[in-house]
Amino acid sequence: MAKKYIDIRKLPETMYNDAVKVREVVKYKLLDSAAKRELKASIPSYDGVGDVVLYSNNQILGFTNRLNLVNNYVRVRDGGRIKITGLHYNKMYIAMRSSNEPYKVLKIPKGAKYGVTINGHNIDGSCFILLRVVNGQVDINRPQVIKGMDAVYEFRTQFSITSLANYSKAKGRTYELKQIKKIQSERTDLANKKIWSPKDANKIVDDLVKAPYVATYRIMAKNLRTGKYVPYGFILRDTRINNDVENTKFNVKTDVAKKLSDIKQLCTEKQIRNITVATMTETSKIYFRGVGIKIENLPQVDAKKVMMAIANAKSQGIIK
Repeated sequence: MAKKYIDIRKLPETMYNDAVKVREVVKYKLLDSAAKRELKASIPSYDGVGDVVLYSNNQILGFTNRLNLVNNYVRVRDGGRIKITGLHYNKMYIAMRSSNEPYKVLKIPKGAKYGVTINGHNIDGSCFILLRVVNGQVDINRPQVIKGMDAVYEFRTQFSITSLANYSKAKGRTYELKQIKKIQSERTDLANKKIWSPKDANKIVDDLVKAPYVATYRIMAKNLRTGKYVPYGFILRDTRINNDVENTKFNVKTDVAKKLSDIKQLCTEKQIRNITVATMTETSKIYFRGVGIKIENLPQVDAKKVMMAIANAKSQGIIK
């Protein structure tokens, strides 16, 4: 199954862990004259004053001078003071300084079914997505990514988790958003839907008033697996032979038993006076609807009894 990617802007904040950046770890190197000239040519904003370039997440973080480097950063291995005299030009070193900056952190584990899309780029695999929290607001516009073989070590070196993500709350929020979208969609559908009116019912009655058949019973059959009775068909009275629709007692001479498939066809042909077929707008499912009656108010009869009555009538020559 193809991996799915979710835009980072659609993720609720409750999916992120709360964290504090307790120390800032950077890479740096001293620049000689040749390296300065190369940077000036490739980075127009570089003025050549700072002879120390700082890197974070394999990207240039900024430029500083040797004095600021010594005053603000220490060695990672022992926390000792950086000694410029022991450094070589154009060689990469690691330094750190204390920090107390709040962050939101999302960890994507290795082999996860989902990834994250950031500015059109899909991010997956074992990595950490970091969002700065500035004045209590999450900066979603400039996410940082820690990725690679040393991602876990790099994260643990710099960050401390203060509060774990509330995934159940995040799922609840996601469900709420889905429900809101569903309601909005239903409102749009309702606005475009033709609303039923009594005139529609009158039109149906007018169309069916001369229909030859009238439904008098609902035929129910027992489901052998569940033991429950389910709709099987209807008993129809042929008013061309027997126009007494008030007396609903089953009459094998004038009444016929029809399965639901046959009833559907007769309704389509407008042959039944008090039943028609309709279509659900949402699901396109076809269902039976009463015309001037409620179908559930029709009396029920067991399918076996109907079949036995018809068989007896045939054996006695009452019907063919």
